Amino acid sequence: MNEYKLEWISEDVSMEYVQELVSRLNKATEQEKNAYQLLESARKIYDSIQNDMTLEIYDNALDWYMYWADSVDDIITEIELAGGVID
Repeated sequence: MNEYKLEWISEDVSMEYVQELVSRLNKATEQEKNAYQLLESARKIYDSIQNDMTLEIYDNALDWYMYWADSVDDIITEIELAGGVID
């Protein structure tokens, strides 16, 4: 997935809060990566055996991946609102 470079332009943010945000971002990106790998596996299974069950597995994997991708986006937005800049 992505690797982020983080800078803080605000001095009004505690180091503890910055560490919490970075920790949450790291955990969420790891979950996003795992969900993407699951999605890729589900896609391959569905490509080889197309039926209702494998489609449901693929749909569930896609939902799980989208959940974590949205979570990463939400944390990035929170970081930016707190004065962080992410490249």
